[in-house]
Amino acid sequence: MRPAARQIMLFEDEHPLPGPRERERGREAPRPRSHDDRVPALHGKPPRSGLRCQKGARRCAGATFRRAGAMAGGTDERNGGFRAGRSAGMVFARNALAAKGGGWMRIVRASPEENVDVENTTVLAAPGLASTESGPRSVPRSERRFVPPSLAERYEDIHFLGEGGMGAVYRGRDKRLGRVVALKLLKGSDPELWRRFLLEARAQAKIQHEHVCRIYEAGEADGEPFIAMQYIEGEPLSRMAGRLSLEQRVKVMREVAAAVHEAHRLGLIHRDLKPGNIMVEADADGGIKPYVMDFGLAREVADKGETVTGAVLGTPAFMSPEQAKGEVHALDRRSDVYSLGATLYDVLAERPPFVAPHAWKLLMMVAFEDPPPLGTVKKGVPADLETIVMKCLERDPGRRYESARALAEDLQRFLDGEPIAARRASWGYVLLKKARKHKLATALGGASLVAALALSGVWFEARQQAAAEARLAQELGERVKEMELFLRAAYALPLHDVERERDVVRRKLAGIEQRMKEAGRVGEGPGHYALGRGYLALGDPEKAREHLEAAVAAGYRSPELEYALGRTLGELYRRALDETKRITNAEERKKREAELAAALRDPALGHLRAASGAEIEAPAYVEGLIALYEGRNEEARALGKEAFEQAPWMYEAKQLEADALFAEGSKYRHDAAFDWEKMKRYFDPAAEAYAVAARMGESDPDLHRAECELWEKMGWAAGEKGASMKAALDTADEACMRAVQASSKDGRARVQRALVMSARSYAFRGDTGEEARRVAEEAVRAAEESVRMSPGDVMAHYAMARSINNHTQILSSRGEDLSVEPVISAYRRAIELDPSFTWAVNELGQVYLAAAGRATSRGEDVQDVVNEALRHFDRAIALDPAFAPPIHLRVQALALLVRHEIQRGRAEMAPVAALAAALTSLEQRENIDPFRKAYWRARVERLQGLRELSLGRDPRPSIQSALDRVRRFAGDQPRDPYLLAEVACCYYLRALYEIQEGLAPDASVSTARQATSEAAKLRGGLTPDLRGMTAEIDLIAIRVAVQRRDVDADAFDAALATIRPLLSDARDPNPYQIAAEIHAWRASWAQQTARSSREDVAAGLLMADKALSINPHMATALLAKGLLYLVQARAAGRGAAVSDAARRAREALESAFREDHSLERQHGQALMEALALL
Repeated sequence: MRPAARQIMLFEDEHPLPGPRERERGREAPRPRSHDDRVPALHGKPPRSGLRCQKGARRCAGATFRRAGAMAGGTDERNGGFRAGRSAGMVFARNALAAKGGGWMRIVRASPEENVDVENTTVLAAPGLASTESGPRSVPRSERRFVPPSLAERYEDIHFLGEGGMGAVYRGRDKRLGRVVALKLLKGSDPELWRRFLLEARAQAKIQHEHVCRIYEAGEADGEPFIAMQYIEGEPLSRMAGRLSLEQRVKVMREVAAAVHEAHRLGLIHRDLKPGNIMVEADADGGIKPYVMDFGLAREVADKGETVTGAVLGTPAFMSPEQAKGEVHALDRRSDVYSLGATLYDVLAERPPFVAPHAWKLLMMVAFEDPPPLGTVKKGVPADLETIVMKCLERDPGRRYESARALAEDLQRFLDGEPIAARRASWGYVLLKKARKHKLATALGGASLVAALALSGVWFEARQQAAAEARLAQELGERVKEMELFLRAAYALPLHDVERERDVVRRKLAGIEQRMKEAGRVGEGPGHYALGRGYLALGDPEKAREHLEAAVAAGYRSPELEYALGRTLGELYRRALDETKRITNAEERKKREAELAAALRDPALGHLRAASGAEIEAPAYVEGLIALYEGRNEEARALGKEAFEQAPWMYEAKQLEADALFAEGSKYRHDAAFDWEKMKRYFDPAAEAYAVAARMGESDPDLHRAECELWEKMGWAAGEKGASMKAALDTADEACMRAVQASSKDGRARVQRALVMSARSYAFRGDTGEEARRVAEEAVRAAEESVRMSPGDVMAHYAMARSINNHTQILSSRGEDLSVEPVISAYRRAIELDPSFTWAVNELGQVYLAAAGRATSRGEDVQDVVNEALRHFDRAIALDPAFAPPIHLRVQALALLVRHEIQRGRAEMAPVAALAAALTSLEQRENIDPFRKAYWRARVERLQGLRELSLGRDPRPSIQSALDRVRRFAGDQPRDPYLLAEVACCYYLRALYEIQEGLAPDASVSTARQATSEAAKLRGGLTPDLRGMTAEIDLIAIRVAVQRRDVDADAFDAALATIRPLLSDARDPNPYQIAAEIHAWRASWAQQTARSSREDVAAGLLMADKALSINPHMATALLAKGLLYLVQARAAGRGAAVSDAARRAREALESAFREDHSLERQHGQALMEALALL
């Protein structure tokens, strides 16, 4: 009787291959690192846009599809410009404009209710994402991250790029045309806004020019308007200009002017031309190519149902005088010529034509003054080029270039070295302009006296306004200090829900907002400052930023405002930096970190440094924040301690000390840099500092959340070291629970607790105890709460996916077979929110791989499930080619498929070739550790040997190759349990071949036993996989002994005792099959020795039926069943009992041979005997 050779890989895939440290410890599986490690530690590319618009904010860190740039908030980067649009705002200069002969105008600041993106009018360089005004108030604040289904069917590889006041933009690939596009979807549901949105797109679509962003399509998808447009990879001219030569700058502007002329020819006026609205992209030849963005948006899209007549639309530093005056009827193509000149001025001089500290003053300068000659601002500019620029900047439209084309032609003449058409203004004209400008100084004395009195009135009014502003600032300042002290007192109370006190502060802030409105324009600066400080105290840096930057835009400045804005931007920087920790791709992560540094960190540092003179409790605290943001952690720690000595009641200083220690210790927490002792050197005092701060601010949820995060990282690091994760994670959960108790509305605390609980449930995977089940269920509940409170938070959904997965695996280990669909759905939701979340994509592949493993146990076809796993591994590799886990998981998935095919008697080459290719790719990777390369090479060679044995060929060359690979890596006596298990499998396979060929397998069996025993010692005992392997080796020894008629009767009981602990797993048919075969051999031996075989036949048939109830297609179980019936037929003597048993034997054997044709070569004689007995 010959057992099947298919059992050799039955147990080896139950646990994932560990990392080097786990192997040294003999652990069964690696602990995944915390998924927010490194300054990125969650491995996944960020969305391809650097776009990060804060809700309702006046800054946007985003300029291109690939790179986010630091953009100005309430003011432009260099010029003090502001976002002028139409909303409830301040009205000023009515009398002054009337005296100058201009109509009155409104200059609009952003109001808190609106989403305003302000670098200059169209802050977002993503095509079509710009909103020329703050956007309709019906537009919701929340980000939209969902693409209509019909678009999702037409476009693939869709990635969220960013969001502005008007809509969200995605990058996608058109399946039909094979081109990459940018998809813009409108927010809001106003039909009129939808109509204008599409009209604007169709208007721009008319422009077919190589230097204008193309509109491919505009329409509706599932009832929602969308625009498909050209996808541009580049950066705005405002950022690139400094890296261009003079000739390149002129060439860019020549091409831009030509593009603008094409729009003019079609009747479209841009009205918001500026460096930020010109994208520059590298072309295939190494040159550069500019694109003009957002034609017609400033005019076409407006608040619903209102007119823009008399409103100032555009960016003051780049708008024409007639535009600054609000003379909409006077705007024509020459207005765009002026803006082109202002843009060229800025590109050459590295500052715009006018610079002013206040927005109203800037508008006055643009409307009524001549810009300083370019040559006085930037030395060395060629005279002809200066003449071209200054002609564009004539205040009289009639003296400018007649068209953008004329400007482009003159720029070309300059480039060609030919005489330009423009001429410098004559001395007479200059004198005439000066006389006109100063005609009141030469008028009659009475008129002069009137003018002087008028000026005195203006001065007196300004004095009164300044005094009123100062009084209001003092009043509101006192109110906000009271609120801050009130909250500090609330945080110092014993642990309780502080939302009641926060609600009191929110009502007070509403009162301040009302007071600000009552005060009119005078109240905007101090009012927004007070509101900003109030929201900062509430822990809402986004709203704080909105109001503080609004205060700056209103012309309000003080050291205290600088301090508050620096802290606000710094906190936003740290939060945004946390998101980069999901990025595994080092290059993409560094790029994103640089973008955040430019957009948030550097401005924060600038404001903090400008805060000298502010009333600060501990000056060292400000210096410490600066050091922390600059990465000088040791210095930040020392300054935090100094600040705490200066103000012992200021627990923020103690938190600063802890934050600095946490940041420094995190450098030694992962990958090759992992150093437990160095990490603990910083983490231990950090934990102490957090504890001190938390005792002082016992009801401040942020303190407890930070402490929770530290202990969570300690738990993961303990697991990486091989120590128990439980103590650290228990401490983390206690801290998180305090954060949750301190605020019933804090979503961040709940997300952090969900992550901690998912880590705790992970630590229990494989545990069948009741505590494991309780922790797993609690983790799922924590994740559900985090998703409920933070439905848009990627990490909340990721924690949900991990927790459900852990819960499923823990219940599965208890014998409960649960569907993986909820796990898959949860991971898919996290990936929808962040398609470049590499860890989540890879883990979803692992979920499919685990499902494939379970499917093999049930005898189901696994090709589709394995393919789904491979698809996700491939996607993870595409997101980050250096990310190691999916590389070796691909090999594992294909190895499982090959083994499954061999077990089913299908030994085709396609899966084997795919496995070989995947292994070659793994071996070529420098970032894969040598152990994995050796392990997988040995395992694949041994699988090839198994395939050869199933085909009736000699497997020994492949087996020897596998053993040689192990020896080259680990020597003749490996000390790794996984390599030893592989050695045991190799010798087991060789023993099967030797039995088949009539050779003595004793040496192979002995070596296999020895390797298994050594592996068990290193792993602390017989794990399930080693137990199954040991039983199979015992089975070979029994088989040989029975054939030699030299059996130790106790060997059967020993083999059954080895396999018996695995018989409680109702999901795995392999232990039952092994037990059935042991009984079959003992029944055969009983017949040899004239003993009764009845009990073994009955027990064996029971075991075979249990195996087949799990996997009806299990060929080896059918074979064991047939052999048992054959023993029964021999023992029946004569008559119907013989024929009945023989018939059953024949049916089982034929079924076995149908499932695996290779079995017939070994056991065909048994079928012939059964047929003879019929």
